[in-house]
This record gives sequence, C-alpha cells and structure tokens, in this order.
Amino acid sequence: MKGQFFIISAVIIIAALAMITQNFYDYSKVDLTKVEQMREGDYVYMIKNTLKNVARISYDQESCVRVSADLDEAEKFFEEQLIKQGIDFEGEHSGCPTVDFQFNLTSNEFKAEVSFSETLS
Repeated sequence: MKGQFFIISAVIIIAALAMITQNFYDYSKVDLTKVEQMREGDYVYMIKNTLKNVARISYDQESCVRVSADLDEAEKFFEEQLIKQGIDFEGEHSGCPTVDFQFNLTSNEFKAEVSFSETLS
C-alpha cells in the first residue's frame, strides 16, 4: 500500500510542477514582433518629414518638374526599403506649389493612411 501511495504522490507532484513551469514559461516569452510594430509608427513620422524636406529642397520658383521627379524617387526608395522589412508602402503626390501627399503603410498587424499638404515657398 505504501508503494502505491508513493507512486500516486509522485505523479501528482510531477504534474503540479509541470503546470507551474508552463505557467511561468508563458510569462517569460519575449515577443520580438512587438518591437517591430512599435517601429512602424515611427516610420510614419519619418516618411512625412522626409517627403516635406524633399519637396522643399527640390522646389524651384520657375518650375515644379524637379519636385515631382524627386518625390517619385523618394517614394520609390521608401517602397524598396520598407518591403525588405515586410511593410508595404504606397505613396502619391500631386500639385505644386501646394503639394498634396498621401501614403499608406501596411504590414501584418499595422495599417496607416496618411494625407497632408505642404505649401512650398
């Protein structure tokens, strides 16, 4: 009888320890995708400021041709670099000397649609 009680007690103790260990294991997991998701929000600010700066630097009082070409190049650059990180970038711009911008960032768990205008002078 003592042997049976010992075996039953050992099984119960091992099961309890396994459940406690599993419970602590879930709390100690490190989710690196959350770090990447936080960075995506920073990309919105960075892209917006970069597009504004490209438009300002490229603006010529007589012609807006350079503004459009430089903005196309910047949008292409963002698209190429962000796709490497799993983020889809779609950007559009129109008008001059007031430039209307619109861009979308999309990944597995993040979506941002941004529209803004910049008056060049």
